[in-house]
Amino acid sequence: MAGVLLLDVEADELHLRLRRDWESFAGDEAEILTLLEEDIAAKGREWGGRRVLEFLEEYLSHTVRITDREAMRVADFPARLRRLYREAVEPVVLEYKTHLPAYRAWAAAGGLSEAQLPEPEGWVEVPEELRLSNDMFIVTVHGRSMEPLIPDGSRCIFRRHVGGSRQGRRLLIQRVTDGDPST
Repeated sequence: MAGVLLLDVEADELHLRLRRDWESFAGDEAEILTLLEEDIAAKGREWGGRRVLEFLEEYLSHTVRITDREAMRVADFPARLRRLYREAVEPVVLEYKTHLPAYRAWAAAGGLSEAQLPEPEGWVEVPEELRLSNDMFIVTVHGRSMEPLIPDGSRCIFRRHVGGSRQGRRLLIQRVTDGDPST
């Protein structure tokens, strides 16, 4: 599956998310496919979402497989789009380019509840507007001690080596001892 298109019928607005890993399997066509999402989005703003879908169904159905439309109630289009994308698309993990490692360590107001594992539990795709680096990682917050700022179950992105002032930043701090829990 290449991605998900979601039409807000009332606003005639098209919401879309396409995969970002074209280069891992599309060969020479990867460059063109990478530009496809912005092209469809631009046409949606210019023509309206309904007209873009009709165009895709009419003229591109022989080139790109387009499934039948499914009606659904949507309260939060960005959230629904993210969920549908996760359910429909299995992207190739491009480490530190589209995905960050997720560690099993749990963050709570008191710090890490267990030491970070040397290998990540998995890799999680992150929004494309984030500039990733290989010192970034994801930890899931468990518990309500950081609410309302950070809700229980939130996935938080951290950077291992933060330089400069820590003023105004949220930090995840791990206490390392000699093995004596009282120190």
